[in-house]
Formats: sequence, C-alpha cells, structure tokens
Amino acid sequence: MKLPSVLTARRVGAVVVGLVLAALVWQVAQAGGRMPAPLSIVFGLVLIIVLGGGLRYVGEKTPVLGALGGAPLLSLLLPSALVAYGVFPLVAIDAIAAVMQSSLLVHAYLSCLAVACLYGLPRNGFPRGFLALLLVLAVATAAAFLVGIGVGLWLGFPPYYTTFFILIPLMSGGLADGLHFLSRGYAELGLLGDATVEVLPILLPAALNGTVLSALVAGVLGAFARRAMPAADDAVELGAACVACRRVPLVGEIARRDWLCLILSACVVCGLWAMLGFYPDFPVPILAIFVMLALRSSGVLSPASGERLARFCGAVAVRLTCPVLVGTGIIHLSWPDLLKALSLGYVGVCVTAVAVMAVVGALVGWALKLDPVASALVMTAQCGPGDVSAVATLSAARRLALIPYVITLSQLGVVLVAAGVAVARHLL
Repeated sequence: MKLPSVLTARRVGAVVVGLVLAALVWQVAQAGGRMPAPLSIVFGLVLIIVLGGGLRYVGEKTPVLGALGGAPLLSLLLPSALVAYGVFPLVAIDAIAAVMQSSLLVHAYLSCLAVACLYGLPRNGFPRGFLALLLVLAVATAAAFLVGIGVGLWLGFPPYYTTFFILIPLMSGGLADGLHFLSRGYAELGLLGDATVEVLPILLPAALNGTVLSALVAGVLGAFARRAMPAADDAVELGAACVACRRVPLVGEIARRDWLCLILSACVVCGLWAMLGFYPDFPVPILAIFVMLALRSSGVLSPASGERLARFCGAVAVRLTCPVLVGTGIIHLSWPDLLKALSLGYVGVCVTAVAVMAVVGALVGWALKLDPVASALVMTAQCGPGDVSAVATLSAARRLALIPYVITLSQLGVVLVAAGVAVARHLL
C-alpha cells in the first residue's frame, strides 16, 4: 500500500521529535510520576540536546552576544537561573542529573574533541606546542599571582587570603571534581584553623568568577581574532611550534562506515580505562590523547582512517558542546552562589588575574613565535580550569581545536596542586 504524496512529502526534523519528547517529560512531571532509570537517562539526554540546540541558536543570532561568542555562556548560565527560579520541574532535573553525574557524557565529548583536534597536528606538533605553552603558563601564572596579590591588598584582602582562597581556586578549581579535591586538601591542612568550617563555600566564588570571566575574555579575543584573521576559526595552528599543521574541518559529511571506526576506537579507550582500574581518578580525555598520539607516532592508523575518525569525532563534539554546557549549568553551577560571588573585591581580583593571564600569555607567546591569540586563549582557559569551563572558554572564542593543550595543562595543574598539598601536609 502506497501512502499519499501529501504524507510522504512531509519531513519531521529532530528538533520537533525532541520537543515532543520534552513535552512528554513535562506531562510526567505534572502528573507527579517518576521514570525508571533507563528512561530517565534517555529523557535527560533529549532535554539537554534540545535546550543546547535552542540556546546555541539564540546565542548566535543575538547581535552583540553572537559577535562575542555568547552561545556557550548563555548555555551555561540561563539553565542554572531557570533551575534557581523554579522553572524546571524536579523530574527534569533528576533526568539531567542521571546523565551528567556519572561524567561519562563529558568524558566521551572531551575524548572525541581531543581526537578530532590532534589529527590535524604533525607527529611531533603536540609535544612541541605543549612544551612551549608550559613555559608560557609558568610566566603568566607567576605574573597573575603577583599582580593579583597587589590588587587584593589594595582592595583590603590580606596576601594569605588572596593566594589560598581566591587565586589558587581560580587557577585550579573548576566547577566539579577539581574544586572538591582542593577543598578536601584545605580541610586536611586546616588552613582555616577550624576543622568544622566548610571550605567549599569559601572557594566557590573565585571558581565561579573565573569560569564566567574567562569565557567573556575569550569571546572578546575571539572576536578580535576573527576580525584580524578571518580564517583562524577552529584552526589547529599554534605558530612556529606547529609549522606543518593541516586544517581538518571539525564538521563535515560523515560516511556510514565512520560509525564502526568510532565505536572501535571508543572500545579501545574504554578497555584501557578499565585496565587502569587501580587508578580510578585517571582522566579519560588524557587517555584518549595518549592513545591518539601513540596511533599517530606508530603509523598503525592509516591517513584515510584517521581522517574519517577525526571528522566523525569533530562532528559529534561540536554538536554536543552546548548540550554539555546546559547539563553542567543545571547540575554543577549554582545561580544563587554565582550572584553572591559578584562582590567588588572578588570580581576585582579575578578580573585582574584573568586579564594578566591573557596579556602575558599573548606577549610571551609572541616572543616564542606562537600565535598570540591562541596562546592568550590557552592561558585564559586555565582561569576556569575545569574541563567543561575550558570548553566554554574556547567555544566562546570558536577555537575548540586548542582543547588538547588546555586539557593536558589543566590536568598537570591538578597534579601539581595535589603534590603541593601532599608536601604541605608532610611538612605540617
């Protein structure tokens, strides 16, 4: 039986299907029911994808906001505000929490993005660029601490408080695991002098300010770079350290066989992660970077397979950027805490530190013959050093291809903070 041409000519897009499923979730919420765990995960994924796509469209089409790359910031902040004002039903928040709390979606997203970006580099491009940026990071961090402590003194903060409760959380906190780890270390060291005092609320304002301010600064840098260098969007070139870079489009036509390539690669990464079970805190994106570098250096991955894998992973990552930020804003970002953090003293010190990181990063990068804008963006992303904060920063500047450098430098910062806490605990 052949359907009428009036029916076959109609096409239903994915957005319409997502809206219908979101409406079903709303009806379940109004009825007061609770969904089983598998269905809750599916609905949570649908919700963040629909919201992320809608907020990305609004952010890109709004005149001033779109020019400054405000879609990631809108995806991060607006859902958090809607949750605070009671717009989201509890069943929707529970569904999104089921997706985000395990961090599997975030790890898969970051791994896909890292694989797609690393393919555009030559075999020795990433190590050389990483070592150059490590030197830039050391100089920029030292300058940010010195200037930040001076501004803190001018605003009435003692150097001890500015260092341990504003600048260090700003540089090594993030929105999730990093900040909780830092608060546990501070509690063990007894930096507040009273073991009963909660450390996390004291560290949270600096981390929230750093996340928002780094995205704003990155948006301005990205707008400047697009005006000065129109072809620089989503490029992997970093400068003389990576002179032989090839541009790989992060979005393109995806062949059907690329699904198999991605699934096999994901199985390899997940299998290695399972083998490293005795290191449960080992970050999956770093593992994906190591695997990709090993495949590139050994020559096991053919150029055709590598390009298909990079194209697929890039398409997945770019389309998941705003949904991941929506989920992070709903689960990890507290709107009331963010409003409380907007005090003159905290904002003044944080703005100064972020600006110094960007300016010194650009100057030192230029001296090392790196791209000044890319170097400044990598340094700015360290001021919101959670991986999702870095995604918001680089996405605002439309330079997601720099994410492998940011992830590696951020994890190195976490290791240095852990080592510092361990040494201080031993000495005290």
